[in-house]
Amino acid sequence: MKKLIVFGALFSLFAAYSCSTMRKINQDNLYNRHNEAKAKVKKGLFSSMTVSFGNYSTGKKEKGVDKHIINFRDQSNPFNFSLNDNSGNITSVQAVYTQKKDLSVNNLPDFINDMNDGASVYYSWIRAGSANTLQNWELILKNPTYDGLKQDAQTGVLQTSNQIITVHAHNRFGSPDSYENMCYEFQLQGVPVAAVQVNGKNKVWMEKQLDPSVKFVIAGAIASILMR
Repeated sequence: MKKLIVFGALFSLFAAYSCSTMRKINQDNLYNRHNEAKAKVKKGLFSSMTVSFGNYSTGKKEKGVDKHIINFRDQSNPFNFSLNDNSGNITSVQAVYTQKKDLSVNNLPDFINDMNDGASVYYSWIRAGSANTLQNWELILKNPTYDGLKQDAQTGVLQTSNQIITVHAHNRFGSPDSYENMCYEFQLQGVPVAAVQVNGKNKVWMEKQLDPSVKFVIAGAIASILMR
């Protein structure tokens, strides 16, 4: 039987990262062939869409979300899917588009708090793995701007109540002033540790030195971005 991966210990795991480990990751270039994997997006009818990259693969994209988990007043394009890795771990991901005014998430970053109430945001909920862990993750993304892409500006967060991975966007692999081959980059303590390229060549980069549990939750967020 496939086991559910548990993220309840992630807070202590994050805190346990030594400065030397983060410096070592910082000295390496995330965007290299050792960290890179091609993302395969199988399209078709809505319920036929699947995504796979590296050690991770999704189940079919299904319409709807669990209203006990996501129940925004204004929401559109709700969907859910499962994510597996090659070790037999599995989790579920649910996602919708909603408006900033409907977010009741604590500790929203200023760049989201400062948005107009009617601004569209992408919200994804990633199950921690156990009903007893209270460490479910939320991915919140706003639409990047051309100026923001030039500056590698923060465009989202992947967070629990006490842990934050920031999400930034850039188009250094695409044409200037375009969303071609845009990347969403995940940063831990300011260090790029993962990224996904969209709107062109679908690629994923994942820092090899990351703990598997951290990789798994970032993989859930990346799959959610590729699925939308």
